[in-house]
Amino acid sequence: MRSFILISISLLVFSCRDIESPSELGNINGYEVRGKVATTNGIPIESVQVSLYYYYEYISDKQLDTVEIIITDTMQVLDITVLSNKLKEVRKIFSGRWKTLGPVQHIYWNGRDDNNNPVPSGLYYMVFTLDSVVVKQNNMIIEGHGTTVTDYYGRFILPNENLPVGAVFDAYSDDGNFYGVLKVEPKIALILNKRQSVATYESIQLMKNTITSLVLTLE
Repeated sequence: MRSFILISISLLVFSCRDIESPSELGNINGYEVRGKVATTNGIPIESVQVSLYYYYEYISDKQLDTVEIIITDTMQVLDITVLSNKLKEVRKIFSGRWKTLGPVQHIYWNGRDDNNNPVPSGLYYMVFTLDSVVVKQNNMIIEGHGTTVTDYYGRFILPNENLPVGAVFDAYSDDGNFYGVLKVEPKIALILNKRQSVATYESIQLMKNTITSLVLTLE
């Protein structure tokens, strides 16, 4: 899992801006962010890519995934599929006869769908099925991907499905080494990008069952 971890780490490569105080627009079930991007003169900017990052709490050094898949016969059929948090298939990692006997090692997913497009930031599930029997399901967090774009009026929405607050998962380095169990905090960072203009907003606090409203600027 390739993931850009934000745990009190500043994004120094981009210009940072102050965030206007979020306002509560109304009650919802879960979390939601509604934002507007404009110039410093208040002119709305459309087609701004909004990339979403998360903050994490370190929970444990003991893996959640303790289920080991062991291939005992090369005729066994293994299926490895990535699902969205709405249980929609996103990527077919493998489907067929696993030719190596013994335990199946950690499977890396690059955060892209079957069409090789980056998926939006959020919670995903990697489901392992052996001979038509689901044997395990692992939580995965993908972040730092373009998740939405602003409309003609400079508006964007990040719904609850992209804000997996409270999700707990095993975190791995890019070379496949486990380094801890993390929990998604109710706090995010956003990077706005349009052509050569980039702006970073960090430590945006979220409130459960409340719509968070943001007014952001991009020069």
